[in-house]
Amino acid sequence: MGLIARLRDKLQNLSWGVGLKLGLVITGLLLPAVGSVVYLANRLFIADATSTLYQINSDAAQGISLRTREILGRMLDRASLVGSILVKNPLHGSRPSVTVQDLTSPLVKALVAEQFKSDAGLQAVLVSQMNSGVAGGPVLADWYSATLEGTPDRGKGQAASWMEELRPSLANAAAGEWVVTTLSSSEVAIVSPLVVEKGVTTYGVIGLYSFKKLAAALEGVEQVSAYIVDREGRLLIHSDPARARLRESLVHLPVVKDLLNAKVDNGQTRYLRKEDSVALLAAYRSSGVAGLGVISEIPEEKAFELAGAVVRRSLILALIVLGVAIMVGSYFARTLTRPVDELALAAQAVAKGDFGVQLIPRSRDELGHLAEVFNVMTAGLIERDKVKDVFKKFHNEEIAAKILSGEVKLGGEKYEAVVFFSDIRGFTALSETMSPHDLVEMLNEYMSCMVRVIREHQGVVDKFVGDAIMAIWGVPFSTEWDSMLAVRACLSMREELVRLNEKRIARGQVPLKIGMGLNMGPLIAGNIGSEEKMEFTVIGDTVNTASRLESMTKAYGTDLLISESVFKQTQGEFIVETCAAGKVKGKSEALQVYKVKGYYEAKTKNPVLIETPYSSYAAEKSDKVESSHEDKAA
Repeated sequence: MGLIARLRDKLQNLSWGVGLKLGLVITGLLLPAVGSVVYLANRLFIADATSTLYQINSDAAQGISLRTREILGRMLDRASLVGSILVKNPLHGSRPSVTVQDLTSPLVKALVAEQFKSDAGLQAVLVSQMNSGVAGGPVLADWYSATLEGTPDRGKGQAASWMEELRPSLANAAAGEWVVTTLSSSEVAIVSPLVVEKGVTTYGVIGLYSFKKLAAALEGVEQVSAYIVDREGRLLIHSDPARARLRESLVHLPVVKDLLNAKVDNGQTRYLRKEDSVALLAAYRSSGVAGLGVISEIPEEKAFELAGAVVRRSLILALIVLGVAIMVGSYFARTLTRPVDELALAAQAVAKGDFGVQLIPRSRDELGHLAEVFNVMTAGLIERDKVKDVFKKFHNEEIAAKILSGEVKLGGEKYEAVVFFSDIRGFTALSETMSPHDLVEMLNEYMSCMVRVIREHQGVVDKFVGDAIMAIWGVPFSTEWDSMLAVRACLSMREELVRLNEKRIARGQVPLKIGMGLNMGPLIAGNIGSEEKMEFTVIGDTVNTASRLESMTKAYGTDLLISESVFKQTQGEFIVETCAAGKVKGKSEALQVYKVKGYYEAKTKNPVLIETPYSSYAAEKSDKVESSHEDKAA
């Protein structure tokens, strides 16, 4: 047997009391309700937290964008001013020409030094020719901060390297656009047109600033991770400075793609970071300067962390509410189960036949009313039992049970049954010599003995008519042994009569003789009468013939005669003597009858004679028998 089957069997064998069921119902109702509230609260809080995080991102991106534009503007102004000091641009005819100032001039040195001193983040300024719009021309003039002077790897010696590194970015500057990028040496380069001729930049200024200058735009940003990318999606500045030096391309990120392809200057998105599968909520905003974009990100799990705290508090509160509800429910369950337990015990007592049990109503609710109704029911059962006991005295127990259950209705059913009739020989003459009291007493004693024998052999007493007894085998329940049981009952009645007569003789009373007749055949059994008054009985020719057989016993000098049908059903089981056929009143044909002398043992088949002083006597004339012939041995 599998685990599931064993669990199912154990659950089926559990005693599911009302208290347990009520607790389960309370739990079953509260858990989904509380769970739904917690779930909805969690989802709403997550949605609200997510919305709040988006707003934080958006606000952060907007603030960084404004600061970036402001810082870049100042950086560009400073670099352009220094560039304008380093070169001069007098007009010669229709074409401007650019010449380098005398950098040794005290005035120029003083002016440039003042600018570098005013902005500690300014590292160098380069003025480059664009070669008629082609990026990457020679450097015409340059100036370096005091921190770079005298350092070959960071000063003038690196200018050529810087220009080579900036070559790809200078193409945009040659087209008249700002360019902001980072160098491998950790400087931020801002490139801007200096001289524009007929819409084409011929000279540009390059300002080199320390990384911290532009990184200041990301200062003060809390909760979020922010960074700035250029127009090509390369990382310029990150809230983590180590990442900015990598100058990695971030065009593979969905938020960067949205930034580069957006038709508006701001937006929001959610995406999954591939390297660690972390879901991020991101907001982007264009700075409006040099094609730079600002991106602010925050892990989505922060929203769930906040919601988780709310869920934990909600669950604790829900468990407290559930615990209180279960305790209160248990108390009220006890008020239900106690009366129910008392009712169950009382019902068990009633099932055992104790109809005197009474319940004490403990409340004015339905359970109290149930106790009152139960008491009324037991009182009714007592009355019904009295009626049933009396009723059984007038009907056989099986018939009484069917009548009381309502199974027996007005009408009849066809059966194949054995009908028995008996009466006391000479009863009319005997009754004339006795007082009514003695007569009734004699009949009651006789009937009690005979009825007991009939019932012991599964017979049903149909009625008493004076001294006569009518009984049936096969109604309302039939077996294949009905005919044999009926004959056995008659032989037992023969023996019972001997014992009864011994008592009568001892009391100085005359012994009784009886006649018995058995016939088997089809008959109608049912309630005969009207809806107001009906009697369960059997009718039909089989019944009439059985009555005639009882009358013929007097003419044949025996106490028991059976018909041809009974003989055939029991042939070989009893010792019988075939009698001459006799004709009775009301029958057109003579009846073949048999005397029963005894029976054969079931195992040994040895004959057992049952004959008594009252089983055979001299034949007498019967007014119901028209003719008979001498007996002949079987």
